[in-house]
Amino acid sequence: MIKKTLCFSNPAYLSLRDAQLVIKLPEVEKAANLTEDIKKSTEVTRPIEDIGVVVLDHKQITITQGRTPIYPDTRRGDWRETQSVDGCDGTDNSLTL
Repeated sequence: MIKKTLCFSNPAYLSLRDAQLVIKLPEVEKAANLTEDIKKSTEVTRPIEDIGVVVLDHKQITITQGRTPIYPDTRRGDWRETQSVDGCDGTDNSLTL
C-alpha cells in the first residue's frame, strides 16, 4: 500500500486517538459562536498505518500526545497501545493492551 505524505502549512492541532491522527483547526476550536457539533464535524482523522511522512511547515502547529503511546506490532500487522504501570517495588512494567 502507498503511504501518504501529510503537509501542514497552516496552524493546526494534531493528536492521536484510536490509532488515528486527529487534525483540528485552531480558529474553529477557539470560535465561541460555534456549537460543539459543528466543531466536531470539522475534525479530520487519518489512520496511522496510512501515513508515511508528516511535514510540519508552520510555527503554530500544536502536537499533543496521549497517555498511552502506540507502536507497530509487526507480528500481528497492526498497531497496539501500551500502558506503563509502576510497581510498588519501584519496577516499571509495560503492559500491552
